[in-house]
Amino acid sequence: MTHNFTPAQGRPLAIPGGVPDQGLLLCDLCRATNLPNSYYCCQCGEPLAGGPLDPSTRSEVEELIRSATALDPTAPVLVAEGNTFNSRCLLETVSLWPAALATTDFVNDPWQRQALLQHPRVLVIDAIQIPIKDWIPFLETVATANQPLVVVSGSYANDVLATLAVNNTRGVLRCAALCLIPPAETHGLLLQDIARVLRTSVVPAPKLAQTDAGSLPLAQEVRANLTRTVACGLAPVAAPPLQGDTALVAQRKGIYGRQAVRVVFGEKSRASMQARVRYAGRLLTTIAAPPRVNETGIALGERPVGG
Repeated sequence: MTHNFTPAQGRPLAIPGGVPDQGLLLCDLCRATNLPNSYYCCQCGEPLAGGPLDPSTRSEVEELIRSATALDPTAPVLVAEGNTFNSRCLLETVSLWPAALATTDFVNDPWQRQALLQHPRVLVIDAIQIPIKDWIPFLETVATANQPLVVVSGSYANDVLATLAVNNTRGVLRCAALCLIPPAETHGLLLQDIARVLRTSVVPAPKLAQTDAGSLPLAQEVRANLTRTVACGLAPVAAPPLQGDTALVAQRKGIYGRQAVRVVFGEKSRASMQARVRYAGRLLTTIAAPPRVNETGIALGERPVGG
């Protein structure tokens, strides 16, 4: 079987199919074969697992994901490479922010369709009223510091968001812009909560131009997609008396601490950790309840783990 497909920019051409050779990649969604080191399937655009996985390795990954989701069906599941021999599932407390990526331009992990930033500085600000000229001095300090940046705000001016996205795409900055999801009238309260767990305060708009990136708080890890944000490694902070409707109180509680399950892959496998992490990430995106559409516009239906 041969797939005829006009590839998008930066994606590999299709090649004759059939049973793939050891060096080729087999798409888990449409079963098309792809060139080695491909990031996306040439036929359906699905992110690939990153390397050929034998049946025993696939079973290992699928069993770990099953175990993780069984520990707490409502908890976020985080997958990562480890430095031990055996793979394992760990429970940890994270800060769950009711915020999502402002645009997919910040996605740097296509297998889980998320932005994953290690040890970023975090700016909490109400950015909608701040003109782009006031952002430039601050962004220059970010570029000079050469550290990742996460911005949390209720909304952004179009030119500000475009500036962040373009500089992230070009590699001038490593950043992610997050927008709060709940209604605008709750943004002030939620920004204060997020700033409190970071042991900082919301940066006033007039002070942004004088803010140095090195003075911002650090998070160990921030993972953000189009529905939520998980911040890891923050010191525990006691929640103040929480007020509001049931949904708002639940969102605020998540900011002050939520259980998550981390799947850590070990060295005991014939497949690379990177390939297993990518396959696990793809599994997690296909077992979610609502169908979703990937970056190429291909609808991804619900499918059980290992299906």
